[in-house]
Amino acid sequence: MKYYTIHEHRCEKKWKNKKIALVAHVNYTDLIDVCFSYIERVPDYIDIYITTKGETNIKLIGLKRRELNRRNVKIVVPEDRGREISGLLVACRKILEQYEYIGFVHDKRKNKGEPYQTVGQSFCDLLWENTLKSTNYIENVIELLESESSLGLLAPPIPYTSYFFMVGFMGWTGCFDITKELSRELGLRCEMDETVHPSILGMTFWSKAEALKPLFMKEWKYTDFEPEPMPTDHTISHAIERILPYVAKSQGYDSGIMMNQEYASLYECNYRYMCWEIIDALKYKSDSYEELFHGKYDTPKRINYFCGQFSKIFIYGAGKKGRECFRLIEDKSNLKGFIVSKEHKVEEEYESYPVYEIEEIEKSDDTGIILAMRQEYLSEVYSHLELSGYHNIERYI
Repeated sequence: MKYYTIHEHRCEKKWKNKKIALVAHVNYTDLIDVCFSYIERVPDYIDIYITTKGETNIKLIGLKRRELNRRNVKIVVPEDRGREISGLLVACRKILEQYEYIGFVHDKRKNKGEPYQTVGQSFCDLLWENTLKSTNYIENVIELLESESSLGLLAPPIPYTSYFFMVGFMGWTGCFDITKELSRELGLRCEMDETVHPSILGMTFWSKAEALKPLFMKEWKYTDFEPEPMPTDHTISHAIERILPYVAKSQGYDSGIMMNQEYASLYECNYRYMCWEIIDALKYKSDSYEELFHGKYDTPKRINYFCGQFSKIFIYGAGKKGRECFRLIEDKSNLKGFIVSKEHKVEEEYESYPVYEIEEIEKSDDTGIILAMRQEYLSEVYSHLELSGYHNIERYI
């Protein structure tokens, strides 16, 4: 599985000679405006099919369609069973037979039982931002599929927000057997291994139609899908969203993860932070480190051990966290001062130590920096320091 960062530079090639379709499932009335803010970015030579249900949605989407002033936007109304997947595979099945490239995206809101609506909304943003970021982005996705003959399927990354973090790493979530059975029904010629987690979740993609042909050609029926309220897992819908790369593989195509440049940067920073937390849990609580430090490797010991490795120590942060970190340091003979961001430097001293801006700190092997700030700033500051050439960095958390 390769990761592709798709830029938004203007694509020199236009794909008007290709038959391309986007299917967008819009289920939630209050998300119609948001979804159309992305749909309007689709190049005008790409046909758009919007699946939805309910008189209110049909009316509002009809009004939005007229505002687009495009002849190739159609509303498709599936039965109220199977949600976005039946909209694609049942309601649009015959439509898709005429296209070479197919995109699919759907809205999402919080599921029943989720404590915060922003959890589902962040997943929705991930899907649309990395599928329909801009007109140039979409054309560059098609160019990538066109230029790499072995590449058949591109999908947004697996979400990591809230409990989705564990879903991404658990992968099958008990759906391996039903996905394996679907593989047999589709006649796929590829191996499936329960120890290898699915690389794609979310049922949003751009693909060569040929890459997903077995899935599109199956004569799906609405009764193949669970009636509402749909269970949260272990259904044919959950098997379908996990089987996409296996369908492509059986057809002789590779799959990849697509991200826009802005999201790729955010994704990297968040994964770096999550890796820190995992490493802390594994490394600092392991028997080898307990033996090394003659006791539990807790935050005070970790900070004081770090301070002993360098002749010059600086605390990055002069707020509450900085003060807490300062008090933890037992031997302050190597402490040379505090660092603050340029816009936050209002004092020349803090706790009787000098206050510096980062540009004033020499990059050297004997200089260590402890980040002592709120967690939401850690990834950004850490990345900035590394890019600037500072490598001896510890965190107070």
